[in-house]
Formats: sequence, structure tokens, C-alpha cells
Amino acid sequence: MRNLSVFAKYWEPGQVKTRLARDIGDVGAAELHREFLATTLARIGNAGDARTIVFTPQEMEGAFADLAGPAWRRESQSRGTLGDRLKAHLANQWRAGATNCLILGADCPHLPLEAIDEAFQRLETHDAVLGPSDDGGYWLLGLHRMLPIFDDIAWGTETVFQTTIDRLRAQNRRVHILPNCFDIDTSRDLVRLRSEIPLSMPNDDHLKKLGGAIARILADR
Repeated sequence: MRNLSVFAKYWEPGQVKTRLARDIGDVGAAELHREFLATTLARIGNAGDARTIVFTPQEMEGAFADLAGPAWRRESQSRGTLGDRLKAHLANQWRAGATNCLILGADCPHLPLEAIDEAFQRLETHDAVLGPSDDGGYWLLGLHRMLPIFDDIAWGTETVFQTTIDRLRAQNRRVHILPNCFDIDTSRDLVRLRSEIPLSMPNDDHLKKLGGAIARILADR
């Protein structure tokens, strides 16, 4: 069973998109965070054999259920570092019968959809699949079994992708690298996204809707 998971945090003002909030305010940044998540879930809602939204905090499950809809199972994130939470979720998936697991965040709502199918296909012959992001992290991680790559990572820094690749290569793992994508963390990223939606993704209705939401939120700030 091919499982696709999205890690997500509730859109509380002041707690998400803090760098973007410096330019557009806490409320606008939180609204955009929610729109990015909604767009991501809608665009990949038919991918894989099963889909899970891995959310935090636990008491906001109802809000995530309303946003995600019936196509997505829900799982509360465990405690600890991001590495701890990734390991716990992957262990749950494999215990439930998953064979290949892809994990995404909600910071790249414009992710290339064809890369999801490519990642699942590559996991048939590779140990890991990674999608690098421009900030030095990764926007997608794919594994078909647990590998010792999550401990002692400086999460949220520009070294995450390279550290992970170095560990995989040191273990002689077969790794496939997907095309780069960029996270929407700053107002500069937001301007870049707004310019790319009509040019490179003109037929994607979900992204066109996101573009309208971005324009509305920026106009209201």
C-alpha cells in the first residue's frame, strides 16, 4: 500500500509563518498557511492508495477534519523533534501495512504533481526519494523502510537536505532526487509564487484559487 502523508500545524495567528508575518501580519500569515494546506490537500487528494494528514495540536482535530474531508485519514503528531515525529509516524504506517511512504509539508502548495507518481515509482527500486527545496531542506521524503537518518538533524536550517543525503550515501543507499521546489516562507517567496502560477501552471484550478486568496489577503492587510 502506497501511503501519502502531509504534516501540518494548526493555523493559529502568531504560531505559523512567522517570517511571512513580519511583512503581512500574524492574521494574514495564518490565513495563508491555511490556504497553502487546503491547496496541497486538494491537489494531491487522489494520489497514492491512502492519505493521512498528520496534525498538531491534537485538540484541533475537528478543524483539520473539516478542512481535509473524507479523503484524508487523520493522525495526531507525536511529541519530540521533527525527526522523532517522522519516525513515529512512519512506524505507524508500516505497522498498518504501508509498503512505500511519502511525506510532505504544506509549504510548497505549488509542488509538481507529476513528482508524486515519480516518487512512488522510484521507491520500487530505490531506498529513498528526496525533493530538495531552495532553502536547504526538502519538500518531499519517500522511504519504503525505516532508515537511520532522522537523529541529530538541525531541523529548519539550510543543512537538512545535504546532511540527509550524506547519511544515505554513507549507508550506500540508492537515492533518487526529484526537482527542486521552493517553500513559501517570506514575502519574496509569495511574490515569486504569484508570478509563477499564471505562467507555469495556468490550468490548475486549485492554484488559480490560491492566487485569488493571496490577492485578497494581501489587499486586506
